[in-house]
This record gives sequence, C-alpha cells and structure tokens, in this order.
Amino acid sequence: MIRKFGLILTCLSLLSACSAKPCPPARALRPPAVYLQEAPEPELKGGTNADLAQWALDLRAALRLANSDKRALREWSSKIP
Repeated sequence: MIRKFGLILTCLSLLSACSAKPCPPARALRPPAVYLQEAPEPELKGGTNADLAQWALDLRAALRLANSDKRALREWSSKIP
C-alpha cells in the first residue's frame, strides 16, 4: 500500500513541477518606426527643362528610398520564426 502511495506521489510531483513554470508573455512585433515614415515627395521648382530633369531625378531617388524601406521590412519579417 505504501509503495503504491509513494508511486502516486512521485507522479503527482512530476506533473506539478512542470505546471509551476509560467509561460513567457507574448510580444507583439512591429517594424521599426523609421520604416513606417512616408517618403517625402519632391516638389517641382522652376520652369525650365533642367528643373524638370532635376525633379525627375529627385522623384527617382524618393522611389528608391521607399523601395529600400520595403526591402528592409521583407528582410526583417523573413527572420521572424
């Protein structure tokens, strides 16, 4: 009888030991704030063809900046299990 009682207590102690550990709290993952900012839209200044060409280059630079942010977000999200 004592042997059975000891076996039951051993099993119960093993079960309670596992349940005593709290689970870690879940964390919400968010992208870095710098990636959530909008890219500024360049304004056309002047009225010459040279001004228009410079504006086109500024637009291209803004688009590349926006795309690099999206690329960084994709790389970041691929590392999350």
